[in-house]
Amino acid sequence: GLGPFKAFADASSKVWFTQGWKNKLAGGFTCSGAMSGDKFSTLMYFMTLSQQHGMLWVGLGMLPSSEPGDPDTQNRLGAYAGVMAQAGNVPADQEPPQGDLDTAHAYGARIATFARRIAAG
Repeated sequence: GLGPFKAFADASSKVWFTQGWKNKLAGGFTCSGAMSGDKFSTLMYFMTLSQQHGMLWVGLGMLPSSEPGDPDTQNRLGAYAGVMAQAGNVPADQEPPQGDLDTAHAYGARIATFARRIAAG
């Protein structure tokens, strides 16, 4: 659940007063057992917090899979705001499925690209 993250968000108020995270990159990912699992709401919570801090949110930048739900395809859940993964239908050593892991790796590479651009000035 969001319990630990909510505690983190509440504790970030000290940083908010100094705008210590302003213009820093932010992004998010979420995983739940259900195909929906309110993943969009979770990403919107993360995004809202980042915007309150003046951060730069990095979206997924990937079109939805042409094979929705296929566990081997990237962005099979059709996300735009960040990575959405689903686990719970296969043995624990196979979760999340490869397509979701590949989506997460591509998202990490995207964020790294933006971080390099910002660092280069």
